[in-house]
Amino acid sequence: MNALAKARSLASTRTFTGFSSKEIAILQGLKEGLTDREISFVVGLSEKTVNYYMRQLTTKLGARNRTHALVKALQMGLVSLN
Repeated sequence: MNALAKARSLASTRTFTGFSSKEIAILQGLKEGLTDREISFVVGLSEKTVNYYMRQLTTKLGARNRTHALVKALQMGLVSLN
């Protein structure tokens, strides 16, 4: 399954981690190196909404920036390297 298909699949499911499926899909897109615009297309949100989610995720994960948020998400198992 390619990165876009995987992110779309994640965006349509609920998680049990305390993070929404859209949050997980945004993190997955970030992991794949997608821009906010590309993530917005994949997840079905506006680019502004993706930016909002990313700021919320950074806070929720206790991260200093987007890169740190991704590292923390990887450490927590919210997204995988595969």
